[in-house]
Amino acid sequence: MEKCKKSMKRFDEEYQALFSHLKELNYSRRTLNRYINYHEDVMSRLKAKGRENEQFDSRLCEWLVQDIIGEREFYTLSYKEKNEINSLQAILSYSETGSLSIFGRPNKVVRFDGALSAAINDYLEHDRVIGRTQGTIRIKSLYLTYMKDYFVKVMELQSWEELTKIGLFSYVESLVRYSPPMISQFLSLLRGLLAYLFEVGAIKENLAIFVPRSTYRSDAKLPSTYSDDEINLLLSSINRASPVGKRDYAVVMLITHLGLRAGDIATLKFKDLDWDRCQISTLQQKTKEPLVLPLTNELGQAIIDYLKYGRPKSDAQEVFLTATAPYRPFYSGNGICSIVRQCFSKSGIKHAGRKQGSHSLRFSLGKRLLEAKTPLPIISAIYGHASTETTMRYIGIDRQALKQCALEVPPYMFKEVSP
Repeated sequence: MEKCKKSMKRFDEEYQALFSHLKELNYSRRTLNRYINYHEDVMSRLKAKGRENEQFDSRLCEWLVQDIIGEREFYTLSYKEKNEINSLQAILSYSETGSLSIFGRPNKVVRFDGALSAAINDYLEHDRVIGRTQGTIRIKSLYLTYMKDYFVKVMELQSWEELTKIGLFSYVESLVRYSPPMISQFLSLLRGLLAYLFEVGAIKENLAIFVPRSTYRSDAKLPSTYSDDEINLLLSSINRASPVGKRDYAVVMLITHLGLRAGDIATLKFKDLDWDRCQISTLQQKTKEPLVLPLTNELGQAIIDYLKYGRPKSDAQEVFLTATAPYRPFYSGNGICSIVRQCFSKSGIKHAGRKQGSHSLRFSLGKRLLEAKTPLPIISAIYGHASTETTMRYIGIDRQALKQCALEVPPYMFKEVSP
């Protein structure tokens, strides 16, 4: 239960309280040593100005941060200086709330302010209401940041009503500096935003119909896949004698054997494991659709091995936790993707230009299923796709099947044409 501090003390006392708490949470010696060094640096700054006996509150914390930054931009600070600022914020948070609320929290969607911001915030809120995932909204927020900067700083718009067709085309032309995938994302997002603004009456003309459609296709290239031998090498290279290895082995097994998305593995809970029926029942993070998959004996043993001998003690309902203190669930699939990449890196598998992530393992499963002549509806059910049309992109993996569909080019006699 979180404690609530009624009065704050000097920086040195607040630091000692947080340091003791970090030791209770089993933070690594390396992290503790960093805090010791930061403490010494901050105390030197306070003593140099004669402020070491002042109460450590938000004002003193702000002064210390500004003293570190000086006249520089934040991005120019060294790694050590940025971490020192983070430590100050952690100490202030603990002194005010008695908890490490700023540690391990999921990324929050950007809240826009200033010109054009109210409509953007309403648009993102509309996405939340209709069920868009947090990850999708977070990505939209990132792209909208760049979009808003252009409209405000370059075009000097103060409201969306000032946007004209000429201004719209000017913005579209400015996207040429981005890669084809990013251009496609920007155009799609712009079209959706303008359609929303017209629907709610923020603009009088539906400018969305003038946004060109991108010809870029994300599935134009064959996806990266790995052979059965490479998958076996990947699994066998994981050190299952260590707690981290037990976790990583179970994670990779869930992808290679069931094709689970990284986000679904990150949020997999104990209630999703039905040991009596030997199945996994979960709600997909991406589609919000239920998914039921078999919990095989080999996969079940890997999960049990992690739960009994590798998982840190925690009250969290999620199956998989981080390997370093504070032990917590993965808030998104990014952590799971990082695990897969590290396993690839240690396996010695030559990627030869192929991607090394969870999606590659999902595609590899699709390849094996296709080579085994598995019907498309069954593959769709395994992947949790709402329709077989989504699964059709996996057909491009089976090169042997594609060769059987190839048609011979009929002979053609070229005739010379006189000028």
